[in-house]
Amino acid sequence: NDHEDANGQWEMNWDYDDALKTADRHTFFKFMTKAIAEEYGYRAQVLWVRRSHPALVDAITQSRELFGRFASFNASHSFWNFPNGAVLQFNQLHDEGDYDKYQGQSITLLIIDEVTQWPSPALLDRLSSNLRPKRGVSVRQLVLGNPGGVGHAWVQERFLDASPGPWQPFQTNSRAWIVASSTYLDNPHIDHAIYKTQLEASGPDA
Repeated sequence: NDHEDANGQWEMNWDYDDALKTADRHTFFKFMTKAIAEEYGYRAQVLWVRRSHPALVDAITQSRELFGRFASFNASHSFWNFPNGAVLQFNQLHDEGDYDKYQGQSITLLIIDEVTQWPSPALLDRLSSNLRPKRGVSVRQLVLGNPGGVGHAWVQERFLDASPGPWQPFQTNSRAWIVASSTYLDNPHIDHAIYKTQLEASGPDA
């Protein structure tokens, strides 16, 4: 399969964040990026995007805790260089002008964070075309998101409505995906009662 319908592309959803971001995502992020970098070495090109660069502060801070002892970080351009040649880059994708800087770039692992902040999938679909691995290298795509946001409707239609159920592979947009949904109750690292109170205080639809 080519990058348009690769079986190694995944769709991951976690409901809500805050504490989840520092627990579940922390562990998953460490596992995925480290595994890709170790497996493919200099061929691993990881790109983590959000709609705005300031929104990446939490992810970059966590990456410093994870990789600071054995990789070098370029603060001016927000990317990590690993000893084996792998690269992890943090960047924004807000509009067409932002996409121009990715044109021609090959990506091994694409992480789209807070996907419902994009009003339509158009820019993200264009960026997905950069999943162009060298021979023998698999590509993966992770899409992280919470309920709500301007893009809630298209994310619901494309992924959740099309999915036959959690962890069951399905095809949508000419790609293979898996949805992994969860709530705060699935996180063993937080106080569920306090977290529920905070969610209820944020609004009736939380």
